[in-house]
Amino acid sequence: MQTELSPLEIRLNNLEKQLKRQKITTIALFLGAIVAVSATRVVSQNSAREMSLRTLKIVGSDGKTKVLISGDVAMNKDGGSIAVLDNKENVRLGLMADAKGGSVSILRDDAEPMAILGFDGDGGLIGLSSNGSKTQVSVAATKEVSGLVVSGPNGKENIIAGADKSGGVVQLFDVGGKLKRQLP
Repeated sequence: MQTELSPLEIRLNNLEKQLKRQKITTIALFLGAIVAVSATRVVSQNSAREMSLRTLKIVGSDGKTKVLISGDVAMNKDGGSIAVLDNKENVRLGLMADAKGGSVSILRDDAEPMAILGFDGDGGLIGLSSNGSKTQVSVAATKEVSGLVVSGPNGKENIIAGADKSGGVVQLFDVGGKLKRQLP
């Protein structure tokens, strides 16, 4: 028996897709920032109190990049960016501004985001993941709809909850992803 998706369920699905797109965009922007930094070393001093530059690269005593601050369009065409790197030069914390908002991401060493906080001009989102598991919690809100998705260790969505102007819905799924209960 196949049921038709309600408008709220469709919006929740769209919020999930939006969160996944933002994760991919964040990763791509940070990787691009690291690659482009070596090409952006234009520095000028305007006064004793002000220094103007496109990119500021802070290195540790080991010579490795620890912090990268950039306003260069080669790294982020829509705004500034800050990347904080670990001793192996993996981006662990990233902040990005764009024309509609921005994001803050905490990443593990393979650049996979473990925590994301973002705003894209329409709404905000928070995404949390577990290291070594597909467990995930995602919360998103726009002017029209808000929702929560909780996925278990196998990556399957176990709880979906959302609300819009017509009310709310909660769906509970089993380990295999089969719908078990829905309210209302």
